[in-house]
Amino acid sequence: MKKLILIVALVPILWASNKDKAYKTTECSYYGEGDSYKKGDLMASGKKFDPSKPYIASLDYPFGTQLELKYGTNVVVGVVQDRGPSRSLYNKGRKLDLTPYLMGKLVGTNLVEYKGKVMPEYKLKGVATVQYKVK
Repeated sequence: MKKLILIVALVPILWASNKDKAYKTTECSYYGEGDSYKKGDLMASGKKFDPSKPYIASLDYPFGTQLELKYGTNVVVGVVQDRGPSRSLYNKGRKLDLTPYLMGKLVGTNLVEYKGKVMPEYKLKGVATVQYKVK
């Protein structure tokens, strides 16, 4: 009887600890220069924005949380350092915003020349459906 009670008590604990280990699916986009940030601007976490770092904006996870993102066979890891996307996009299903670096690593890039500089041009018009989980 004691074993049965122990098992019944442990099931919710084990389920809760594994809840964030399964992949979830969401739309994500990238943000940065030309949107609301320039390199060096402060993010919600107090860190300086750098479009070449693997940063994630999320309304659901605390700062410092590492998320594993998957798009096709590509898998990358980023760190939540900012808040976003906007509430209207969040309510429509977009749960994450990524720096251009992280989005490029995840979905791939095409390099194009823009105003004399080689710039990444992101596929899918900057929006991709990805899978993610807490690392």
